[in-house]
Amino acid sequence: MNLEEIQAKISENAIKATEILEQEEGDLVAAKSLLDENEELDKKATMLKALNEFKPSTVVDAEVKKVSDIILPGSSSYENVKSFSPETRQEKEKMGFAFGQMAKMVGRNDKKAHSWLVENGYYTKGQNETTDGDGGYLVPQILAREIIFLRDKFGVMRQNARVMGMSSDNLNVPKNSASTTAYWPAENTNITASQITFTNVQVLAKKLAILTQVSSELNEDSIVDVGAALAEDMAYVMAYNEDLATFMGDGSGTYGGITGVINAITQVAGAGKIYTTANVTGDWNATTLADLRKLTAAIPEYADTADAKFYMNRAFFQQVVCNDLDALSGNGFFDLTAAPGPNPTLFGYPVVYTQVLPKDSTPAVGTALCVFGNLKTGSIMGSRRDLRIQVSDQVGFISDSLYFRATERFGFNFHDPGDATNAGSAVVLVANN
Repeated sequence: MNLEEIQAKISENAIKATEILEQEEGDLVAAKSLLDENEELDKKATMLKALNEFKPSTVVDAEVKKVSDIILPGSSSYENVKSFSPETRQEKEKMGFAFGQMAKMVGRNDKKAHSWLVENGYYTKGQNETTDGDGGYLVPQILAREIIFLRDKFGVMRQNARVMGMSSDNLNVPKNSASTTAYWPAENTNITASQITFTNVQVLAKKLAILTQVSSELNEDSIVDVGAALAEDMAYVMAYNEDLATFMGDGSGTYGGITGVINAITQVAGAGKIYTTANVTGDWNATTLADLRKLTAAIPEYADTADAKFYMNRAFFQQVVCNDLDALSGNGFFDLTAAPGPNPTLFGYPVVYTQVLPKDSTPAVGTALCVFGNLKTGSIMGSRRDLRIQVSDQVGFISDSLYFRATERFGFNFHDPGDATNAGSAVVLVANN
């Protein structure tokens, strides 16, 4: 019997018992039997009510598990979601699904998508799809943190520079510019005093923003892949533009006013700017291993730690460095480098690929070919405000599109470019003519 049938039976028994008791010679035993039966039925009804109150939560959990266990694995390519932070494939796919659900929630005002985000912890029950003060919808913090994870994973500078939080748009970091001096005093003479000198390294926060357009026509078959592509694209574009500014920036508005590592070094016109021996403007293959070895010899000892690395475009390593290594006889190749792959080494130092560095095989004179050094001792990257992500359907109303906007504020200062005599924490190999 279900709850309605039990309640109907209780009413029926109560009516019968009342009729019996109203009779002058009513059967008291029969009436008592009906009342006893109602007590048992009432207990069953109470238990069923309790189960029904618990049932919605159980059903939701079952539906959530069904989405994760059945829909997700069959609807995405693992290649599209493998970069996400969770360890298991199922959780990676769930993260991609969540990004897609966020787009559906905004694009279609999809209540089911919002409910899924709430039930899976991306929103709290107190949150909904209302707009924030700037207009648009704030992306849940769990998803925003995933974009930050991917950005840090893709960004070369963030992985290698000294990253510091900023409580305001201006960060001043003290730098030891002169150490104390040791003396050998004669007997009975005063010791000469000396002191540490500090200068300030200033980092100014700049705003970086991207706007990504996505069709609102999302279906269950493609939602995981679309969500993953959206997250990775936003993170990659942020990381790429951070690297572009921090390596190649010339201080102009094109790079947010940031002067990158290469221009910080070459503008000094000092020991950190090292030319190739031969003219390489016609063909960068004229670059030699001896040219590259000049870089490792130039940096000071304090920078020559485990954090010292080569930074170059992948094309330069494959077309120039590998050609030079191929020309070596015997085991020379393996003496100088690990076998080429995603993580090669050269002269025992890691080689880091960054696609923002030049890849023109006929570079103009003075073009930076690669960088070598320690970015942790030479640069500071200040993080004023981490990624803020919003989504809106207002701008794309005519084209039936969603626009995802991501903004961040960060600053950068390469503070150790060296001088005319001594190289700093990093040096640059430039094309000679």
